[in-house]
Amino acid sequence: MKWDNVAILILDEIDSTIESTVLSCLRRYPNSYLVSKYEPKKTSPLNHAKAASANILEAHLTLFSKLIIIGHGAPHSCARYYPDRLAYYLRCLGVRTVGLISFKSCDIGNSIFLENFAFECVKVNIQLGWCIGYKGTVHPFMGHFVIGEIPFDMFLRFATCGWLKLPDAMRVKVVRGSAAIPNPFYTKLGKRF
Repeated sequence: MKWDNVAILILDEIDSTIESTVLSCLRRYPNSYLVSKYEPKKTSPLNHAKAASANILEAHLTLFSKLIIIGHGAPHSCARYYPDRLAYYLRCLGVRTVGLISFKSCDIGNSIFLENFAFECVKVNIQLGWCIGYKGTVHPFMGHFVIGEIPFDMFLRFATCGWLKLPDAMRVKVVRGSAAIPNPFYTKLGKRF
């Protein structure tokens, strides 16, 4: 599924893992907006990326938009943000409506982080269609994201040059938010996020 517009929010200091994750996302969505409170290193290729101010999130995110959040994860936090604090932070950045929030963080799908986050979005008045997160440690591999605990996922990506992967049900957890995604857009999504 291609979203109408995509924004990428970096929540952690830009180390080599964050940088490679951002570059993978920028390759997939070259016209996306990049928002970060952290500056890349002077030698980083991210210095050439199109950076945007945080108010771009308020102006351009709709139910037809995707927000990619990048940060180091644990089962109960993303870049040291717990679900309530992260929802409040997004509200402060101007997020009011978004179709999908995709967490590019390790282990976010291994607990009830996503359910708690969707609930906290309701509390701070953010309309959210879905949120999605990985069920294990994840790292970029050949421009794709691979689950480290499942060696077959990496083998499958490597053997097929990235064309095949394990089904999403094995790799990610998807949680429905409070916003109703209008048809026919919803039917176009199918099971692919």
